[in-house]
Amino acid sequence: MGLFDKGLLKCFDLFSRPFTFFVGDKKNKSTIFGGLLSVLIIGASIYYLYYLMHLYFTGKISPKITSSFQIESNNSTINVNENFFFMEMMINGIPLKQYEKKVSKVYLTYTVSYEQYYQNGTYSVINLILSECTDQQFQGYQCLDQTNFYQNIDIYSNPILQLSSDYAIQISPCDPTIIPNCASPTEIYDLIFQSQNYFQLYTKIQQYNTNEGRYQIGYKSEYIYFDPQIMSYTRIDLIAATTQLTQGLIFQQSQTNNTVYDYQRIDTYFSQNGIEQRMEISGYAYLVYELNQIHNYIQIEEPMITEILAQFISIFNALLFIGFLAKLVAESHIIYDMNNILLTEQFNSYYK
Repeated sequence: MGLFDKGLLKCFDLFSRPFTFFVGDKKNKSTIFGGLLSVLIIGASIYYLYYLMHLYFTGKISPKITSSFQIESNNSTINVNENFFFMEMMINGIPLKQYEKKVSKVYLTYTVSYEQYYQNGTYSVINLILSECTDQQFQGYQCLDQTNFYQNIDIYSNPILQLSSDYAIQISPCDPTIIPNCASPTEIYDLIFQSQNYFQLYTKIQQYNTNEGRYQIGYKSEYIYFDPQIMSYTRIDLIAATTQLTQGLIFQQSQTNNTVYDYQRIDTYFSQNGIEQRMEISGYAYLVYELNQIHNYIQIEEPMITEILAQFISIFNALLFIGFLAKLVAESHIIYDMNNILLTEQFNSYYK
């Protein structure tokens, strides 16, 4: 049985050397060491190939990612076909609109406008409708009503032609000449300017998640505190990203997606009289969503299966290089066998 095991092991020898002194069809010199080394190399190669395939098909191999920021001087646009911000004044952690329903009084009013600026210095304003958000994550918050998206309200910027558009959000105390059930100025002051109360704004951000292999939506949060003596003017400069995703096992295809990648917040503070004279706006805060000139270009290339196989071949070749040790052993056995043959022939000739 032991001889059969040794013979079987020699059959796996990938590093046997030619030896033509055998009788019969056997033309190579195999060794136990070469067979054992061959079995180890084959086993390690199969395991490594399985390991690579497992990583590939479970999405654990990182793609190639290149990213570059450029300053856009020509036209750049972010398509707006769904709500991208969620806002509300928080009163002790409760949305203000829910609090107003309990007390049957209105404290603040929100005005959202879509503004377009033209080359000749003129501009146009479209007042947008707000409604309670339907997303359960933002229950009680205010969102753009779905009816707004039947018109073209994209955010764009063209510095060369001096064309741009933005979203403006004005937060003001309730005006009793417009709304009959306003809270009194004292009630508004006592509630809004408490230190624990703040205005919260969420902005939808979309980025490609390389670990999960899909675009992922996140919500970046901002806190804005009001002051009775000054008005905060907050610019939220949206940074657009053009992501080119290339995928495929053997033949790859590319798809491009434009999203809001991030933004920069810039706060400026004015006196109530100063901003009213300069910009003809009033209230507690004024927020503007506009498009930043910085544009992020991202290229994501998922690996092809041929790249994985190429990596396997390189490791397999490295393992085969180790097999040269077995060839050296086989050659030493050939020299030993040749010496035995020569000595045997010489002995037979001498005593013949």
